[in-house]
Amino acid sequence: MIVPVPEVRELHADDQAAIARVYIDHWREHGTNPFQDAADIAAHLAETRRIVDAVTSPGDKVLDAGCAMGELLAPFADLHRYGVDLVEDYRELVEANGVKFETGEIEDLPFVGRLFDVVVATDVLEHVLDLNAAMRELLRVLRPGGVIIMRTPNAEDLAEYVNGEWDYVHLRRFDAPTFQLLCRRIFGLTDVAIGYSGHGRGQEIHCVARKPA
Repeated sequence: MIVPVPEVRELHADDQAAIARVYIDHWREHGTNPFQDAADIAAHLAETRRIVDAVTSPGDKVLDAGCAMGELLAPFADLHRYGVDLVEDYRELVEANGVKFETGEIEDLPFVGRLFDVVVATDVLEHVLDLNAAMRELLRVLRPGGVIIMRTPNAEDLAEYVNGEWDYVHLRRFDAPTFQLLCRRIFGLTDVAIGYSGHGRGQEIHCVARKPA
């Protein structure tokens, strides 16, 4: 049976909510992420925060798109911090980190255009149903000359997700050429830079780019 697109969106949202509940429950009980190695998480978080620090100035507006618990921006009290996630269950934890939270799809962000100086999307683009729509929205809310920071698993083998517990987890694979083509050729971004954090299967790739002024 062919599943209509609206139903796919509902199924995708249901899976994301179920995954979030597992994540939140495990974190509340154990203080850890059940899906990733703690050392890799620390390495990824440190590198992304280093980039955020390098490209922001006090008073900048920064969006963490797909923010989950909102810990990424917790240290940056001198910034106007916003988070958005598909799953409402994250709200309490995000707001406890000093981040203003909105519920919404990345393909249809609940913000006016050109609002943010920096947009961050970590461990999220591999999950979205429509990558091009997600990118259009991330760039719509980014001011001209602003910076987008993206992070995904690097050159990930997606075989484990084909018949996994959930149907909609990681839906695509990213590597350096993929990001270069996505940023330069499809969306016309400039100053595209690639970096890495973590090791082995836990390695992730960072892509930083600028929206033309």
